[in-house]
Amino acid sequence: KTPPASSPHLTILKPIALLPGAPGTPIFVGNNRSQFSPASLLSSVMLRSLPAKIILCALAMLFLGGLGAAITSGSIPNWYATLTRPPGTPPNWVFGPVWSVLYAMIGISFALIWHHHPSRIGKTRLTFLFVIQLLLNLAWSPVFFGAHQLVAALVIIILLWIFILMTIREFSRFSKPAASLLIPYLLWVSYATYLNAGYAVLN
Repeated sequence: KTPPASSPHLTILKPIALLPGAPGTPIFVGNNRSQFSPASLLSSVMLRSLPAKIILCALAMLFLGGLGAAITSGSIPNWYATLTRPPGTPPNWVFGPVWSVLYAMIGISFALIWHHHPSRIGKTRLTFLFVIQLLLNLAWSPVFFGAHQLVAALVIIILLWIFILMTIREFSRFSKPAASLLIPYLLWVSYATYLNAGYAVLN
């Protein structure tokens, strides 16, 4: 027997919106207000939007990079300034802007994969490689500038270079633009590896 329309057990589903990225797919909500809120709709829309993912990932990477910069800033005028510098060492002010651009590009690269190939985000080889290179990246500053361990930092940055290369190769299987955005990162880390090795030899 069909319950009457006034029955509290009957949920009337009404399409309320079409989300971008899912053409022709309506969102349904019931009579219970707990099933829907403007905040949940906004969150759903943002998660389907490439610009929102780019902004989110870029800001997240810049935030993580800022943690390393906080460690670096305290050592530059004291310990770092006393080291013998290898040839080709740039002025100190160069590092901040360069890393800011690189972190933003890393975030954009990841956002492209997330948006166009969401199934690759999670327990996959792609995610594993990306996370490992990111952890190595974040570990380098505390070891070099915090602990003043030049040789240990050199080992970390060599491993970082290897994992960046592996990440680029994995990204290229799914998105050439995403992989290309990581190439400047690899080049800069190649240069930073030379600098690290020079500091380790000279000091």
